[in-house]
Amino acid sequence: MDEDEEQEIDENKPEFNHPAKRIKNTHNNFNVSNKEHRCDEPECDKSSDTEDNLATHQRSHTERPFKCNEDGCTKTYTTLHGLKAHERNYHGEKPYVCDEPGCDKSFSTENNLVIHQRSHTGERPFKCNEDGCEKSYATLHGLKVHERSHNGERPYVCDEPGCEKSFYTSSSLQVHKCIHSEDKPYECNEPGCNKAFKRLDDLKTHKRKHTGELYFKCEFAECNKKFSKMSHLQNHRRVHTGERPYDCKECGKKFSQLGNLQIHERTHSDEKPFVCEVDGCNKAFALLGNLKKHKSTHSEDKPFVCDLPGCGKTFKRSDVLFRHKKNHNLEKIYACDEVGCNKAFATIKSLQTHKYTHLDEKPWKCEEPRCGRTFSRMNDLRTHQRLHTGNKLMVCSFPECGRKFTHSGHLRDHERSHTGEKPYLCDELGCTKAFTTASSLQRHKRKHIDEFINSIHSNALYEGLDSFLG
Repeated sequence: MDEDEEQEIDENKPEFNHPAKRIKNTHNNFNVSNKEHRCDEPECDKSSDTEDNLATHQRSHTERPFKCNEDGCTKTYTTLHGLKAHERNYHGEKPYVCDEPGCDKSFSTENNLVIHQRSHTGERPFKCNEDGCEKSYATLHGLKVHERSHNGERPYVCDEPGCEKSFYTSSSLQVHKCIHSEDKPYECNEPGCNKAFKRLDDLKTHKRKHTGELYFKCEFAECNKKFSKMSHLQNHRRVHTGERPYDCKECGKKFSQLGNLQIHERTHSDEKPFVCEVDGCNKAFALLGNLKKHKSTHSEDKPFVCDLPGCGKTFKRSDVLFRHKKNHNLEKIYACDEVGCNKAFATIKSLQTHKYTHLDEKPWKCEEPRCGRTFSRMNDLRTHQRLHTGNKLMVCSFPECGRKFTHSGHLRDHERSHTGEKPYLCDELGCTKAFTTASSLQRHKRKHIDEFINSIHSNALYEGLDSFLG
């Protein structure tokens, strides 16, 4: 809940409904034309009836001088009223308790409890009046934020030098500002968990995974999923409803999540704000997550170890380890039906990826002039393109060598020439040969196949001669 919502909740308190205050507010509402003091911030058309109110509004673009002094809380506000509302809602007494089974949340005001209970009932009393829009919200603040998507208003502007991004909500701005800093001061103290976060809210949400506190349950009969955040449940609901409320103004494409729309919009602008800082590598990415994944290609470190019995495999990224462990004990029931191929896989997707190796179809083409090579997999094309760019990112770890490679697999094969390791063994009866690479083993196996075929031809020839000489 951000400052705007806290102020709005406060207005429903009994003291706000004093007759004199109602008259004053009604008067202000009807005299909209008296708001002569306009905000001069670009793309902001807000106006105020007094200079003091204008000054308060302008802080939303520049500063938040009122800071919460509670230990571990970093919230800041543009007005003292917003800070006081925050202190009551988050750090004060909370006598109003939710009676929903399994939910023990409590609140400082009855109105906050009523708003929270709508997350259980699905009630959305605030409806958008825009023609053709049927969206509705649990809070008036949510509706106001949504209306900005119709009028294009983005009042919250990033003040980082060189960054001109703007946002519908102050909370979105605060999330965005995290990309300008690598600091992660909020650490999880759960034993064995080393995760750290840039925001306290993200740490609180993460901790629910350890405690199992999943308050928000999907209400669709065939679905039993639960979530730690209401926003995650709202996004999940669209899987059932097919709703895609966020549409691209450029091409009309629709999306179920605002984040996906923002990512898509970069395809029109070719914006790639996240640049790799490794010397010699100028790759840029549209997503911070993709940059982090890319950075692992510059290192041979594999800090993530599978702890399942009998495994011990290591990985560069935690998400790859997670997928590995997920499929670890699955039976390999998806067998390749190509003649002579005995490979089997735990998932249908892995089998489909493997089948490209047998197909003549190569849909991924190199666009480099005078090249035109085609590949059956996108990953193979990306590896090939490093030959043109000269990005040989994988360096041999042996000091006397220093050779570089475009692919981590090629580096591993090469380093075995230093270690003498030969993990690929021929399983042909009576053959004890071993090889440093899988391709060398395959070439060797063809010799056994050729010998077998030649022996058949020889036997047939001798049998034919015997019968002829009879």
